[in-house]
Amino acid sequence: MQIINNRFLTVPKTPQRARSAAASRSCPRKGSRKASRKQSQSSADLAKILALDALLESKWKDGISSVSDILRSILNGCLLSPSGWRLFSEELVARLLPKVLHDKRDAEAAEHDLATSVAIVMRVLHQAADMLGSSFSDVAGQVLWRNRRASVLQNATHKAVVEDLSWAFCRSSSFAGNDVEVSDLSEDIHDYFSGLTSGRKGCMTHREWQQVVALLIKNPILKSRIKASEVEHIYFADERKSTRSSGGIRFKVFKKLLLQLAESIHVHPWIVVFALGAHARQTLSRPSTA
Repeated sequence: MQIINNRFLTVPKTPQRARSAAASRSCPRKGSRKASRKQSQSSADLAKILALDALLESKWKDGISSVSDILRSILNGCLLSPSGWRLFSEELVARLLPKVLHDKRDAEAAEHDLATSVAIVMRVLHQAADMLGSSFSDVAGQVLWRNRRASVLQNATHKAVVEDLSWAFCRSSSFAGNDVEVSDLSEDIHDYFSGLTSGRKGCMTHREWQQVVALLIKNPILKSRIKASEVEHIYFADERKSTRSSGGIRFKVFKKLLLQLAESIHVHPWIVVFALGAHARQTLSRPSTA
């Protein structure tokens, strides 16, 4: 348990340290790098919890005090699994909320106490991750991304957490209470983008964006979903006028485009990332003809 702003919240378990920091430095092992990554992930998850805490408090202040209404509000439809499953908010409320409410007193307390309400919502999100075969990081990332325009998430600290999209580029699952990484395509996507935009110093033009989309629609799942008009709207959104005026789309914005595309066709971002990553690996593995 972690106490945040005098609230007790359930946070992902951090891996136990079998050796002291001094011993780790003096005798590095193969597992040290993996342990470091897990520790970093735990820190990232804690940052997500702080952002979620602020979001939930803002809902409470807006007059949404019912736990079920808060869940419906922040989910805005459904949670998605990298495998293609969907957990709609109504199903989540009906199936998971009763599991975390120990008795009627919990439900009544949640209606009048912010700390209790937040703790229950957090437990439901953990349960949702288990049901989806995903990770808390993934579920929290989805919730924050969908609420990215909320005023409470616009301060520098929370905005940085919302814009950390690593959860969408790394498929992981929950096992024995810990998040277990399955695959990470971040570097593959970055290398592909760098190669595609090498002639323009890392700036993607509309033509190159169309090349990316052409690769994506080769995927049978995405082919029937991606619409040309939506693809164009995503690229030419008003919020990127300043970016385009500088010569194109940078990698940070490109990642957001991929998530917006996934959002528009109602699939988990990993499906889009995986489809592009597969072609990226093929492209990068081809011998140069120069």
